[in-house]
Amino acid sequence: MPDKLEDIDTIVVLMMQSRSFDHVLGHLSLDGGPYEGQLDGLVGTPVDGKLLDTRYENTCEGRVHHPQEMRDGAMSAELPEDSHSVHLSLGRRTSSGERAMDGFVRAHALSAHRASRTLPMGFLRCSGAPVTNFLAKSYAVCDRWFAPLPTGMAPNRLMATCGYSLLADTTPRLLPLHETVFDWMKQRGIRYRVYHDGLSFFTLCPWMHGEVTSDRFRSAVRLADDVRNEPDATFPQVIYIEPSYFDAPFHLGRPPNDNRPPLPMAPGERFLLQVYQALTSNAERFGRTLFIVTYASHGGFYDHVSPPPIHDGPFKTAGVRVPAIVVSPLVERGTVHGGLLDHTSILQLVAEKFGDGAYSEAVARRAAQGIGSVSAVLNRGAARASLPVPPSPPERPGRKCKRSLTPRTEGALAFDLAARALCDHAPARVASAYPELWQAMWNAALQ
Repeated sequence: MPDKLEDIDTIVVLMMQSRSFDHVLGHLSLDGGPYEGQLDGLVGTPVDGKLLDTRYENTCEGRVHHPQEMRDGAMSAELPEDSHSVHLSLGRRTSSGERAMDGFVRAHALSAHRASRTLPMGFLRCSGAPVTNFLAKSYAVCDRWFAPLPTGMAPNRLMATCGYSLLADTTPRLLPLHETVFDWMKQRGIRYRVYHDGLSFFTLCPWMHGEVTSDRFRSAVRLADDVRNEPDATFPQVIYIEPSYFDAPFHLGRPPNDNRPPLPMAPGERFLLQVYQALTSNAERFGRTLFIVTYASHGGFYDHVSPPPIHDGPFKTAGVRVPAIVVSPLVERGTVHGGLLDHTSILQLVAEKFGDGAYSEAVARRAAQGIGSVSAVLNRGAARASLPVPPSPPERPGRKCKRSLTPRTEGALAFDLAARALCDHAPARVASAYPELWQAMWNAALQ
């Protein structure tokens, strides 16, 4: 075990849905920004919506598109991130063997012919994601964290919780059997828990339906009380926090907040703030906590950094770079970690802390290709005494985003199937654990 992990008792993981690094955090390195010359983000001075550095270009239908600032809000279209679209987005190979990252606009144009060509090139400033930017500046930004696979949500979430994926793309069906990190922890007697703000991703896993309706899965509204009051002897050593997914058919009385386009960022920012406030509500416990915030996939948004050549099944490269922040009193304020990471870096961390350092052969193969552990981000010998004060929650956007803005996606169809399968598996337990879901299903059956 790395020495600094001896001071960590609890690992917390919050994985949002679909945004790229440049889209959310790339602005931090712009001229005059707090990380100019330190962080591999956008470069140049924005002038009339363009960046002067011409490396950041995408060409489509004879027009050149540059990154441009956008305001947070509901979008009129989704962006493609299936494996074919990601391959197009990565673009041509350069003389160095890297990808040119010049096909994001073209991939979007092919999937939504009447949609805005500028949407994939949009990036947010601090005001568009104030809580994310607060955490980035107060703790550690990882500017070489990539989605493990050049494809969409489901395969990359499986990589995060299993270390491998039997899927190449998100599909409109329930997921095939995988051995998960929860199985790994059960075998070793590690206490874990999932806090969910709606139907969790694990609802898509039919072999986990018994667990999804157990006390190991709790509403996110219980997190703060558990952090403040639960004894150490029963408090979980590993916590996964699940947002309310846009694709889910029911949101348990709350708006979706997973940050998946076409959703605005504001609901997800409020959820992130609630989680941070819950974790820091017990300062002594937070002093022994490592909190990871990242994204499953890039959501079709532009990023300028070519992914590394990681061989995994049919894929020969990692996916697009995604935002990642490591929050802990054992991290110096303003840290930029440039080591190569992906979602399996979380499994390496769990194995270092609670095992013998080896998670699985699949994760070891990625480590042999250069993927490091999150433990490398810890850079303080003792926990910081004071906690940074977060900003006020962002205002609610004026226009609500409804799932009907876009055609039914594979993810939405899969969530529909999962909700029905869950109710069929354990109706009494679903009625107790997810009363809003049970009532909605009952109402649908009566129609």
